[in-house]
Parts: sequence; structure tokens; C-alpha cells
Amino acid sequence: MPRCLLVLLLLLCPWLAQAEEEVNVDEVYWQDQDWQQYGEAKQVGSQLTLWHKTNQGYRLGLALLLPDWQQVSQLLPLSHALNELGFDTLTMLPSPRQQDLDPGSEADQQKVQEFRQLWAEQVKDLQKNAGDGSGQHLLVAQGSSAAWLASLLAAQQLPAPDALLLLDAAYPAKDANAVMAREIAQLPVPVLDLYNSTPHPWRLDAAQARQLEVRRSNKLDWRQQGYRQPSQWANQVKGWLHHLGWQ
Repeated sequence: MPRCLLVLLLLLCPWLAQAEEEVNVDEVYWQDQDWQQYGEAKQVGSQLTLWHKTNQGYRLGLALLLPDWQQVSQLLPLSHALNELGFDTLTMLPSPRQQDLDPGSEADQQKVQEFRQLWAEQVKDLQKNAGDGSGQHLLVAQGSSAAWLASLLAAQQLPAPDALLLLDAAYPAKDANAVMAREIAQLPVPVLDLYNSTPHPWRLDAAQARQLEVRRSNKLDWRQQGYRQPSQWANQVKGWLHHLGWQ
């Protein structure tokens, strides 16, 4: 990719320029390669995104996908599956800083708060400029994105969606996962919590922490399911939406 195109990307996404102070240009390049070759790139507000329209003759609503760092391509099959179910889908380009800063840490609070505010503004910018506001609003958060999102929803810094889908919601820090579990258990929205059932120490611990907190809070609109392959996501989500009465 020509360097001039990379500079243009950074100018269109100011938060990427800020992240580049701490991230090698090659990492931004490969993130761009992971992202740009799939789907239709569209500027929404001040950000470049991936935008896919519903494949049906109706619009069920908008699904906003928040991938983990360098995992955009992994979510694309799910994005297409949601299009088949009637959703427009909008995928936000993730930031490497969401894995470098621990949202549950007492240290580096100034940096954490600055990034939390920046991330909230990005999400709100997409929600505001995504076009037709009709239908259901589904948020899909993967990995470390789930930790940041749970924090913002718990603090009411973002409007609550109609439903929340978690994919391997975990941050590589036990304290952050414990905080996220408490925040998710208190959310007044239906939650589908999908996690990879293949043994993985901190991801499995994070899933178990959420299960415990949800039981303590008696949250009845929460469903947790394991999966072996991401190819299972489409059927799991379809069944959940049918359960919610959306399908």
C-alpha cells in the first residue's frame, strides 16, 4: 500500500494518528490490509468503516460490530450472516490501544480515561451517522472491545442497545475481567455470550466470571453458549434472535 494512502487513512481517522505514536507503522499497514480488502469501505462521520446492507427486502435494524485488534476479517462471515437476517452491518476499525490499556486497572487512569472517552466518541459518531435509525439496534463486541463497551454502558456514556452480542469477551487481565463481569450482569438488555469452549486459561476464566456474576444478579435475559468454530456463530445468533422474537 502506498504510504500516501496510509497517511490519508490516518488523516481520516484521527485516533489512528494518535495510536501511531505507540504503534509501528507496519502494524497500521497490516491492520489496513486485514480490513480494507473485505467489503465496502465507507466513511461514516469522521471514520472509515466496513458497511454492508441487508440482503433482504426489509431492514430489521443496524448491527454495529466492534472487533478486537486485528480480528476484523474474523467477523466478516458473521456480518454477512446478519445481512441475511435483515440487518445493515457497520464494522468499526479497532485500535491497538484497546489491548495495551487495561480498562479495569487503577494505574494509568489518565490514559485509560482519555482512551475511554475517545472510544465512546467513535461509537457515538457511528451511531449518529449510520443513517436510518429505525429497527433494532444490536451491538456486537469481541475480545477487548467487550471490556471497553461494558464499561461505557455501565457508566451510561453510551445509549443502551436493544441487545448485546459478546464474542470471546475477555481482556488479558483478571481484574479487568472481574469488573466486566459485574458490569455485564447489571446491564438492562438481553445478552448472548458466546465463548470458545476450547480450553484457554483467561478466556475461560472470564466466561466463568460472567456466569457467576449473572447468577448472583439473577439476570434472566442472558444466554451463554460455547462454540468450537466461528462458523457456528450464525446459527447461534439466529436461534437467539428467534428467542427474542426478532425473527
